[in-house]
Amino acid sequence: MMSQLNEPTVASVASPTSHFETLPFLTADIPAIPAAIKRRYEDFVVEEIPAYEPCGVGDHIYFTIEKKGLATMRAVNDIARALGVQARDIGLAGLKDARAVTTQMLSIEHMDPEKIRALNIPRIKIVNITRHKNKLKIGHLRGNKFKIRLRDIAGDRMTDIRTICDTLVARGVPNYFGRQRFGSRGDTWQIGRAVLCDDRKETVDLILGRPGPFDTGEVLRARQLYESGDYENAAKAWPYGFRDNVRMCRELARTNGKHQRAYHAIDQRLKKFYVNAFQSYLFNLVLARRITNIDTVLNGDLAYKHENGAVFRVDDAAAEAPPPKPSTSPPPAPSSATR
Repeated sequence: MMSQLNEPTVASVASPTSHFETLPFLTADIPAIPAAIKRRYEDFVVEEIPAYEPCGVGDHIYFTIEKKGLATMRAVNDIARALGVQARDIGLAGLKDARAVTTQMLSIEHMDPEKIRALNIPRIKIVNITRHKNKLKIGHLRGNKFKIRLRDIAGDRMTDIRTICDTLVARGVPNYFGRQRFGSRGDTWQIGRAVLCDDRKETVDLILGRPGPFDTGEVLRARQLYESGDYENAAKAWPYGFRDNVRMCRELARTNGKHQRAYHAIDQRLKKFYVNAFQSYLFNLVLARRITNIDTVLNGDLAYKHENGAVFRVDDAAAEAPPPKPSTSPPPAPSSATR
């Protein structure tokens, strides 16, 4: 499938930008507009839209958090440690950006709500607490609302900005998955492909080794130690926040380098995240091929009905095509014969 999509050649450690440099834009005829994004956390605000509202009763405590400058899993690990539970005990609907102010719901079963309310963790605020009857799981959300502030935009580009916005309103937004989906090294999709292929050594090698130009400091040192086979010291070198990496290195040290055992030390949700990254990579490739007819329904498409949320396969593109939009041009001037 990937060869049919003209997959670009990639190195063992992908460039964080190489994938995106090949993706076409819907408004490619307009020169790029320089701007600064995410200069401050408050410049990128994300609010999760839940798939359902908690009913107010049940054994699962649902609590909404606002986090600032933290990745979701880092926040989950901090909360789990403060509550004395495992990170896997905390349910979540999706991952949110790290360099941002984000609001999302989490859940935990059989926990005193007051213990959650009393949490005092830097850069995490408890916004609301209620109850529900089931654990929150990945996908239990309708979407996210974004407020994005761009800074340092040249004032003489306002006409181009309006043209871009008009095009997006008329034709739709080709919403590529962004760089953050693929990690600081741009290789999370490669890890996901290795997981799907059940290539356990490749998965472990990509997560723990293959040092490259995008690795620095303690992370670079940890990868170098792994590559040299010094798993014990590699476990000690990984900085805070790399819990799975530490567990994997310790398992390798304990089993004399058995990658299969290290593979099983990876958190299941993290494996799903890697697989999702590979799906996102494929989505970007497909969207790139459809960019010129993004607003045209084709046979085989999965169409979405906004009024009821139904999804169906398109077998007759002509029948499912949206009706033509009414013309907004002025009526023709009357001819001399009708004057």
